[in-house]
Amino acid sequence: MTSIKRKYLLVLASVFLAIILVISVYAYFATSKAFEAVGMEEVLEHSTIVEDALYRELEEIDRLCSDWAYWDDTYRFIADPNEEYIRSNLVNETFADIQMNYIVFVNKSGGIVYAGAYDWKNDTPMNFSSRFLDFVRQVDGEFTGVVKLDRILLVSVKSILPSNESGEARGYLIFGRYLYPEKISQISGFPVSIVDARFGNVTYQYSGDNLVVYVPIRDFKGGVAGNFVFKIHPFWHEVFYTYVTGLIAFIMLSTVLFGIAVGVVLYRDLRRILEIQKFVSRVGGNFEDRLSVSGSDEISELGKQINQMLDRIELSFKRIALLTDTLKFMNRMLRHEIKNRLTSIVGFLEVGMESMDVKYFERSRDIALDTSRLIDRLRVLERSFLSYEPKAIDIGSVVEDVMRNYNVEWDMKGNARVMADEGLYTVFENLVQNAIVHGNATKIEFEVLDYGEVVEILVKDNGKGIPDELKGRVFEEGFSTSSGYGFGLYIVKMLVERYGGAISLYDNKPCGAIFSIRLPKAF
Repeated sequence: MTSIKRKYLLVLASVFLAIILVISVYAYFATSKAFEAVGMEEVLEHSTIVEDALYRELEEIDRLCSDWAYWDDTYRFIADPNEEYIRSNLVNETFADIQMNYIVFVNKSGGIVYAGAYDWKNDTPMNFSSRFLDFVRQVDGEFTGVVKLDRILLVSVKSILPSNESGEARGYLIFGRYLYPEKISQISGFPVSIVDARFGNVTYQYSGDNLVVYVPIRDFKGGVAGNFVFKIHPFWHEVFYTYVTGLIAFIMLSTVLFGIAVGVVLYRDLRRILEIQKFVSRVGGNFEDRLSVSGSDEISELGKQINQMLDRIELSFKRIALLTDTLKFMNRMLRHEIKNRLTSIVGFLEVGMESMDVKYFERSRDIALDTSRLIDRLRVLERSFLSYEPKAIDIGSVVEDVMRNYNVEWDMKGNARVMADEGLYTVFENLVQNAIVHGNATKIEFEVLDYGEVVEILVKDNGKGIPDELKGRVFEEGFSTSSGYGFGLYIVKMLVERYGGAISLYDNKPCGAIFSIRLPKAF
C-alpha cells in the first residue's frame, strides 16, 4: 500500500468519524429541544382543558342566574316579598337541583330582600360567610366571574327585570357556587386539585417521575385566586432516549456505508470528499441545509445520498413517535380483534356444515362483513396518521353522510368547517354506533358551536348513558363493556387529537350522553 493511499484512508477514516460525532451531537441537542417543546405542548393542552372546564362552570351559572333574574315572578317578588315565592322556589331541593351554594336578592336600594345558603354537595344547611355578605353589599353592577373569599366562589350577578328584559331594574340577583375540584376533574377528564395562589402563570415542576402543573385561577378583577394542580407523566423523555439511540445507530450505519462507497474513488477526488465533510460538519440541528450536487459520478451520488439521509432524518424526527404508537395499536388490533373474529367464523362454519342450518352461515357472513368494516377503519386510521394532510371539512356534510346508514331520528343545529381529513367520518361513525349499539339510543342530536378559532361539536343521544365509574376509561385502548377488544372511542380520541383537538364526555339531561369535540376552525 503506497503512502498516498495510507494517508487517504487515514484522512477518510477521520472524516467519517467526525461526521458521526458532529451529527450525533447536533441530533442529541436538537431533538432534546424538540421533545421538550412536545412536552410544553402537552402541558398547555391540558391547561387549556382545565381552563375550559372552569369556563363551562361559569357559563352554566351565568345562564341559570339569567333565567331567574329575567322572570316576571322574580320581578314581582323583589317589589313585594312574599312567602309563597320562597316556598315555591327557594327550598333546599332547589339549591341541590341547580347546585348552588348562595342565592341572594338585593333591591335597588341595596337592601337584602332574601339570602339563602345551602351545602348542596353534602345536602346540609350552611351559614352565610361574613365575607360573602360584605361582597354582596358592594355589588353595583352585573358580572360573572371568580371571587376569592374564604374559598374560591363562582359568582353571577344579574339585574332583575321582567321576562321581556325591558323596564327599570328592581335590584340584583346573585348566584354563588363554590369551586369544587371534583367537578373540574369530571369535565376535564383527569384528576385536578385546587391550592392557594402560588403562581401567576402556567408553571410546571418535576416531582419524582411526574410533571406537576399549576394553572392560575383568575378572579373577576384579574388577580390570582388560586391554582389548579394536575400531574402529567413526561412520556416524551422515554421517547426521546429511544429515538436518539436509534438515530445515532442509523447515522453510524449510514456513515460506514458511505465510507465503503467512496473508498474506491481516486485520490484526485479527495478534495471533493473533503468539501462534503465540511458541509456535514456545518449541518445544524434542524437538518434544513442541503448539499449542492452536480455531476453523475460516485461522489455526486454520495452527495445525493447525504441529502436523502438528511431528508429522512428530518422526516423521521417528525413522525417516529406517531408511527410507533400507531403501528403498535394497529398490530394489537390485527392480533386480537381479527384473530377472534376469524376464530368465530371458523366455529360457525363448522357448526353450519354439521347442522346445515343457514343461520350459522349467515352469522359467519355478518362477522366477515364486520371484519371488513374493521379493516376499512384501520385503513382510514393509517391514512390519517401516516399521510395526514389537513383540509377544510364541512361538518354538516359529514353528519348527513354518516346518518344515512342509521335508521334513527336525528337533527342538527348550526354548521361550520373544521381542519381535518376523511377520518372525521370515522369519528362520527364510531360515536353514533356507540350510542345506538351500546346506549340503545333512538335519537341523536348534533349541535355546532363556533368560538372563533375553535369549533365545538356536541353529539347528544337519549340512550342509557355511561356510568360515572366508566367515564374516565371509555377512551382507553382496549376498554370495552362487551366482548371483544374495545377500540372505537380510542380511535375517536386518537383522530381528534391528531387534528389538534380534544374530546370530552359528560351526561345528557334527562338521560343519555354528550360527547364534546373541539376542533380548529377552517377559514
